[in-house]
Amino acid sequence: MEINISAARVGGVRSNFPGIKLYASPDELTMKVPLLGVYKFTPGDIISFEDNKGLYGANVFINHNVLDYPQKISLDYKGGAHALALLLNQHGFIPKGVAGASLLRKGFPARWSFIITAVLLWNGMLIYGKLQNQFTLYSLIAIAAMLLITAFLPRSAALQKLALKDGRRVGEIRPTLNLLKLVAAVIFVASLFSLLLTR
Repeated sequence: MEINISAARVGGVRSNFPGIKLYASPDELTMKVPLLGVYKFTPGDIISFEDNKGLYGANVFINHNVLDYPQKISLDYKGGAHALALLLNQHGFIPKGVAGASLLRKGFPARWSFIITAVLLWNGMLIYGKLQNQFTLYSLIAIAAMLLITAFLPRSAALQKLALKDGRRVGEIRPTLNLLKLVAAVIFVASLFSLLLTR
């Protein structure tokens, strides 16, 4: 069964991009969000579907126990959580997940020291480039560095140890990394093109 979804929020990133879909079978629920990734759940992964009454995200909150996904995943579904759960139950997907103490994840997964250092280095490089009258070149280097970090962080255990708090997983920030990687790639190509035109 395929269900079209108007919007979704995964971690701290909301998407209204066309093409968000849910695919349901008795054994698996798959949520595909363009640019943000694919999220697959078994019945044992989902504890419940809940109405999201807060300011965060969309109107249906997926209460799950997958540690490698962002804790907060929600989607817009007309009729809310009860209607979605009923529809999925009719097609054989029945949540059987159990909450555990390990699911009590608090705060942002990344280390603030890593984020602050990255921001300071980024701004330092831009300021130095401005002082040297080579702003475009140094901004290109800064963007390339961001592109490399977002590309290699999911693959490098050493980089993850620097960037993530103990016990947290890179999958929790994957949607943010995907978005940053896309933005960095677009800006890098545009900056490179601009640099080549000025030479």
